[in-house]
Amino acid sequence: MGFWKRLFGIGHQERGARIGPAELFRDLFVGRPAKSGVSVTWENSLEVTTVLACARVIAEDVAGMPRGVYKKSGPKRLLFSDSPLQALLDFPNDWQTGEELVEQLTMHAVLTGNGIAVKNQVKNPITGLVEIKELLPLQPRWYRIEQDDQWNVVVKVTLPDGGAPMQFSASDLLIVRGPSWNGFAGLDIVRAAREAIGLSVALEESHARLHKNGVQASGVFSVKDQLSDDQYKRLKAAIESQHTGLEQFSPIIMDRGGTFTKVTMSGVDAEHIATRKNQVEEICRTMRVFPMMVGHSDKASTFASSEQFFLAHVKYSLLPWVRRWESSFRRDLIGRSAPNVYVKHNVAALERADIKTRYEAYQSGIQAGWMLRSDARELEDMPPVSGLDRPVLPMNTSVLDAQGNPISNKPAGNS
Repeated sequence: MGFWKRLFGIGHQERGARIGPAELFRDLFVGRPAKSGVSVTWENSLEVTTVLACARVIAEDVAGMPRGVYKKSGPKRLLFSDSPLQALLDFPNDWQTGEELVEQLTMHAVLTGNGIAVKNQVKNPITGLVEIKELLPLQPRWYRIEQDDQWNVVVKVTLPDGGAPMQFSASDLLIVRGPSWNGFAGLDIVRAAREAIGLSVALEESHARLHKNGVQASGVFSVKDQLSDDQYKRLKAAIESQHTGLEQFSPIIMDRGGTFTKVTMSGVDAEHIATRKNQVEEICRTMRVFPMMVGHSDKASTFASSEQFFLAHVKYSLLPWVRRWESSFRRDLIGRSAPNVYVKHNVAALERADIKTRYEAYQSGIQAGWMLRSDARELEDMPPVSGLDRPVLPMNTSVLDAQGNPISNKPAGNS
């Protein structure tokens, strides 16, 4: 069954006019012009290396975290690996892995505010329950999110094949939203930051034209006497043959008392470069990514160690998106009918310290009695060993009961 047939087989078709006014077309395909004169859309913003790097840093790091389905059973948390939801998270459709889908929708949400996938739901003939067979991602240009008079969130979709528009309710979709102003749609970061992005585009175009057209000379050649037309052409050809091009580094030989004066970088040129560097920081600030994560050297930002820097990256840049994903999974894929089931990301995969620090932390937790030796082996991806799944306590430590009295460590029946 093809993608379009599967997608047309779900949802409700909407009769009437096509979706959205003329402004929608302008915003998606033309873009709103910034003060720099550049029209900015989420698509051409990816041509700005800082925007692309910020989106990749968030999307790739979030998608790379292991995610599993867990079930609460009293005070215990059990891995629910045989759940159909785990299979859906691992292989959401025929052409994507779970990491690829999360990466795609995260990048959509980072740039446009929303990442949406349609739930292809079918009824199980044996159990009679409706199950999610696959998740079909939507391109941002295909849909428009609205809220009706009853405060129901609806997504109106127009596919590029020219078919009739369709309307989906929130229960038909998996939606991950970025920061939201109205509560039902994420904030369009590219539109909100179009001035910073537009200026970055204008600066890059200006710098590119500078090198393409050669509007700034590298130096000035001068002679004492006036040159005839033939002498000027001969001198020009000699200089070009000796000095221009990527592979020409031979000495310059001139006659008639000729001199060469090198043109140094002007203050305007230095300000141009400084402005380009400032735009990197402006875009990173907008997208909440540390400039160093996109390869920008920021001497003002210092950390005691690279470990502390990456922990700050996880805490301030990635964790908000991890929480959004976990909430979206719980709302759109699990629902209220299974309150004990949830999806959890293994953030520790990115927070791992160096081996010495990790082992010292394990030793401290094991000796204090709140961590098992088997837990430490599991965190290090080591095979389980029998006899290590019981807590240990130092000899001078006693466990107290509810009244604060020491509990005997002797086995029952011994005197």
